Amino acid sequence: MAEYSCVKSTKLVLKGAKEKSKKKHKEKKRKREEDAAEQLDIVGNWWAISNFGEITGTIAIEMDKGAYIHALDNGLFTLGAPHKDDEGPSPPEQFTAVKLSDTRIALKSGYGKYLGINSDGLVVGRSDAIGSREQWEPVFQDIRTCAEREAKKKDDVPQEDKGNVKQCEINYVKKFQSFQDKKLKISKEDTKALRKARKEGTFHEMLLDRRAKVKADRYCK
Repeated sequence: MAEYSCVKSTKLVLKGAKEKSKKKHKEKKRKREEDAAEQLDIVGNWWAISNFGEITGTIAIEMDKGAYIHALDNGLFTLGAPHKDDEGPSPPEQFTAVKLSDTRIALKSGYGKYLGINSDGLVVGRSDAIGSREQWEPVFQDIRTCAEREAKKKDDVPQEDKGNVKQCEINYVKKFQSFQDKKLKISKEDTKALRKARKEGTFHEMLLDRRAKVKADRYCK
């Protein structure tokens, strides 16, 4: 069994039957390894993420022992009821992680909506597309992880999102329009709906719809 002394615990530890050993020092060593495995944050097929590379597929956000962030069908969130030690998160407490870069991710709820920050600073899950407000940067501490929004400094806000809703619309048209006819195509619809969408976290989807209607986006057909 000496070869097991070089084995390091991974994020998923499988526990099998224990074999007896005649040597006391091996018994003590095995006991220490078993205690270390029990101390890992593992529940069923779920484990605590320890680095950015492990963020993939379905994840859950644990706020307290056995209690996870729970998505509601109105786009809001609550803290779910605590689970037993051998129970993982329920479906409304599971999110899909989408990697956007080497440091940022987006999170999608089971209702098909992306998590973001609205104009009141609240986390909501009502967006159909990924914009600047739907991007998250995980920050790790010890073996646990938390998702932290990037600081709300003007320099961190994308240039296209600066200004009022009308100016933002112009910024995005300039970014995505092909300008083959040398004319700036701006929607003539009222901007009241844009202001509402900005508060509800659907601002970028509405901007895309408005660009599509006037064919002011080279990616829209």
